[in-house]
Amino acid sequence: MQIALFILIVTFLVGGIYAFIFYSRDTILKDGIEYYSKKEYDKAVEKFKTYVAMKHNDVIARRYLYMIYYEKEEFGECVKECIAISSNLAATPNEKADAMAVLSEIYFNQNLITKAAHMVAEGLKNNPKNPKLHYILGLIYIKADKLNNAVISLNNVLANDRTSISARLKLAEI
Repeated sequence: MQIALFILIVTFLVGGIYAFIFYSRDTILKDGIEYYSKKEYDKAVEKFKTYVAMKHNDVIARRYLYMIYYEKEEFGECVKECIAISSNLAATPNEKADAMAVLSEIYFNQNLITKAAHMVAEGLKNNPKNPKLHYILGLIYIKADKLNNAVISLNNVLANDRTSISARLKLAEI
């Protein structure tokens, strides 16, 4: 009888702690998303970092972190989060490709064209139809004065995202 009571108490305690951890973790993520939607980035970063500390392989929180860092122009931190996603086994190919698109855009804007091209190539391995990657590739081709290739890349953007105004404008410039 005492053993059964002991097992019951331990089960209750472990179950309660487990439920508390998951409830609080989900609340932290939801709070972070809410802060992000209100553009309260410092509070959002705090929540997402707390969430990542509890769940290291989480892609959602890391994605929000890189979006915040990108918007705040904290590119060093943005790069760290993008790399964490691109090397994360739990991330989907689309998530990895999106992170590599952000990396390639940062590198392109810093005039690190070789690094940008490398990120585009790696990203396209994960998702060959990613319009962001094709757009950056088009920009790289324009910079290299390979306009025929740029047209192909920008048309690939439109084949996968017909609403891309930036791709249409670049094509009009060429």
